Amino acid sequence: MRWLLFSLALLLPIVESKAAYLKAEELKHDCTAVVGDRTANLDRCMWYIGAIHDAMQDAGSFGGMKACFPRDVVLGDLVRPVLLFMEKLPRGKSFGAGGVVTLALASAYPCP
Repeated sequence: MRWLLFSLALLLPIVESKAAYLKAEELKHDCTAVVGDRTANLDRCMWYIGAIHDAMQDAGSFGGMKACFPRDVVLGDLVRPVLLFMEKLPRGKSFGAGGVVTLALASAYPCP
């Protein structure tokens, strides 16, 4: 029993770190979920983009990228530019969602 608990304690951080990495294609799938059909996916989309927005706004930049958001921007306004940016990504390549969202928001809301 102790061996099992010890093994789980060692493996859990590895499993969680792999689960924490979200691909841009997975986020795109979540953001285009039909409301009512896959509400949990749509929630993950909004929370993910919202978290990066908050980090960019609170810290002034995120991953070296800056964005200047209007005062009246709401979470729903942020999804569209991210999806439009994802449409321009090269097909057949895998991109991390965090970097893509950061670049999309920096492009959509450039600082003067």
